Amino acid sequence: MKKRWIITFLIGVLLLSGCAAIKSVGPGTTVALAESEAIVFGKVIFIENHKEKIPYSAWTRPGPRMSFLHVESGKYIDWGFAPVYEKDGSFYWTMPTGTYIIPDIRFDYFILPQVAFQVPSGADAFYLGVLKIDVETKQIIARHYVKEVNSITVEDEFDKAKEAFISRNPDFKGTIKKNLMIHDPSIPIDQRSYSQKQFLTILNAIGFGLLMTIH
Repeated sequence: MKKRWIITFLIGVLLLSGCAAIKSVGPGTTVALAESEAIVFGKVIFIENHKEKIPYSAWTRPGPRMSFLHVESGKYIDWGFAPVYEKDGSFYWTMPTGTYIIPDIRFDYFILPQVAFQVPSGADAFYLGVLKIDVETKQIIARHYVKEVNSITVEDEFDKAKEAFISRNPDFKGTIKKNLMIHDPSIPIDQRSYSQKQFLTILNAIGFGLLMTIH
């Protein structure tokens, strides 16, 4: 078992070192998953001054960009391009297995969400939930600034999202499980000041254990 963990970890590190660690899954496409990756799907919704900021559009209102800290390897993943969202905020991506913290989300402004999630090896696709970020903003000239973060929540719409996923990608025959994101104030904002073992202690306290050995 330990040998398998080490092999999975090394494969994950190799994947994370490349530029294609996260890939979008297009409608109707057949995805050939590597042993150490899975599809993740869910939705990201911004509520700004009591109004939902959707639909997203690649030309007029791109979806939020977020970076990811892969805790087991200690590597950061950032999109080199705008991530692909459906108009309603839904996303369908492939990611290497592991434990992730979202250090920041960039929309018209920066948010430090204190959100974590896991991509285990027990299924081919994982539903992460609906991440809702409710903020009050002000505009100065052409820029928006956050006055206050009202709430950050994760909602469970698994049955609806699973049906939409199967309808969108009917050739997918793999297993689908729910593994919701967690927002918790104990998740560090300044991740670079913490060691992986400190992360382990914090994540264990909110119900996460590392999925691979740490390096």
